[in-house]
Amino acid sequence: MAVEDEGTQVVLLEDLDNDPPILRGLTSSELAITAGVCVISNVIIVGIAFSLAFSKFFVGMGFGMLTGLGLAWVIAGKIGTLKQGRPSYLLWGEIKRNLQIDGISVFGLFRLKFDMGFIGTKTWDNCSHKE
Repeated sequence: MAVEDEGTQVVLLEDLDNDPPILRGLTSSELAITAGVCVISNVIIVGIAFSLAFSKFFVGMGFGMLTGLGLAWVIAGKIGTLKQGRPSYLLWGEIKRNLQIDGISVFGLFRLKFDMGFIGTKTWDNCSHKE
């Protein structure tokens, strides 16, 4: 065998194409999206809450940035834990499939479902011609 003779290691080509994890198991693009969404949503929510409660929108924006970064840190850890042991494209595919089939529960009243292009489970009848 050439691998043993040369003293090299077998490398799967699939592993060479993936971006390396940077922080808490997320790649740079995944981390940027997670942090961006958390910070922007918290700046808006906390900024509006502070402006209604204390009439200080910019103080609320500062607190929103801090809480957004903290929330991004926690969510990045959860996503990193979910990604362990499987390629990231399988995780995102599973999340998209669950969003389409199960949806997101809104206060237990109804579910928001999003079309992600997955085909539902089908039952094939291969005995219909035998009658």
